[in-house]
Amino acid sequence: MSHRKIEMKLMENKSSRLVTFSKRKSGLFKKAMELSILCGVEVVVLLFSVGGKAYSFGHPSIEAVTKKFLHEGEGSHVSHGESSNDDANIGSVSGENKSYIKLLEQ
Repeated sequence: MSHRKIEMKLMENKSSRLVTFSKRKSGLFKKAMELSILCGVEVVVLLFSVGGKAYSFGHPSIEAVTKKFLHEGEGSHVSHGESSNDDANIGSVSGENKSYIKLLEQ
């Protein structure tokens, strides 16, 4: 099957939209992980589905990156050192919702 250009608009078919969300979410998390490993950067991706369910990815961890972001303050320089923890954390988002709300408030 050849690649075809997809028009960027809301998909009308709900089941197709859910399948596309699932596949693209996985692809986005994979690209974020590759970026963090190849470039040595810290990454957090937070997604909220239409139903309100939260999905997250963080490297080295969601908590470490959001804590660093919240405590750095605007305009300050953030160091880009190598991380000692190579595990990707995808899953539990109970504390991340609170961090996300704090980010929105800032």
